Parts: sequence; C-alpha cells; structure tokens
Amino acid sequence: MLSLLLFAILTFNPDRAILDGIQSLKSPAGDLIFESLSASASKPALVAIPCLHSALGGEQAHAESKALMVGGAATGATVFAIKYLTNRRRPDGQDDRFNSSFPSGHTAGAFFIACYLSEKRPKLRIPLYIWAVGVGISRVYLNRHWPSDVIVGAGIGYLFSKLTLKFEDKIAKMKLYE
Repeated sequence: MLSLLLFAILTFNPDRAILDGIQSLKSPAGDLIFESLSASASKPALVAIPCLHSALGGEQAHAESKALMVGGAATGATVFAIKYLTNRRRPDGQDDRFNSSFPSGHTAGAFFIACYLSEKRPKLRIPLYIWAVGVGISRVYLNRHWPSDVIVGAGIGYLFSKLTLKFEDKIAKMKLYE
C-alpha cells in the first residue's frame, strides 16, 4: 500500500494542486485559526504538553509523560534527520537544510501525541485527532509544507506512537535524570 501511495505521489504530483486549492481558501479568520493550530504543535508546545500532562495527572500521567518525552524526542530526531538528508525546499521558497520542508515536524509531533494519548484516553480520541489533522492542514494553509510533507509527518508520528506504546514498560524503567 505504501509503495502504491509513493508511486502515485511521484507519478502524478498532486502536491501543487492540493496546495493551491487550500491556499485559495485563505481569509483573515482562517489565518488566525491556522496560525493558532500551527503554534499548538511548535517545538515549545510539544515539550510543554508532556510536562502539563504530568503536572495535572497522577502517577499514571507521570509515567505516560515520560513515554511522551522519550517517544517525542525520537520522533523529533527522526524528522530532523530526514529533513537534513532530503533538504526539500518549502512551498514559500525557503531553502534551509536544517529547516527543510520534508517531512512536517509539526504534524509528526501532533500525530505522535494524538495517537499515543488516544490509546490512553479513548474518550479524547476524536478531539485529539481533529487537533492533529488541523495541525497538518494548517501547515499547508500557511504555505509552510507540501501536502506530501504533512502525510509523511503524520505517518512518522503514528509509527513512533505505536513504538512508544510497545516499549513504554522499558521507557518507564529508564532514568532520564538523577
């Protein structure tokens, strides 16, 4: 399935058409909404979310927050490595190897948190996924990413959430600080 998706993207390149379609919807209200959604998955926000989760919850939330921090760091490191290796120019023209377009780190982080926490808090599944999808759309709306950057970012976030869930017992035993 993944190879078929990659073939379709490389052959038909729907990125430009989707980007242009989303860009045609720009409005002052949309700018405000999507800037806010994008900011909610910035690096500082993605660090703050596990900290707040730990501070507001009990012992279970503390263990989950540790897993969120370790898994989030692994997600971020993977995104950074791929960005560095691919060095894809952003739709707005920015060309910076350390901040390239592919994949979307905001979307990877949002999907990592949404997927992980939706397993732990099933009642929050729908709002968590609405938030993560909104973050992904915001990155295209704000002309920071191509749609394929967002799709791959979501996949990376999902993958690392599943790996974190699988290894959370080992993560719980890790000493992160003394």
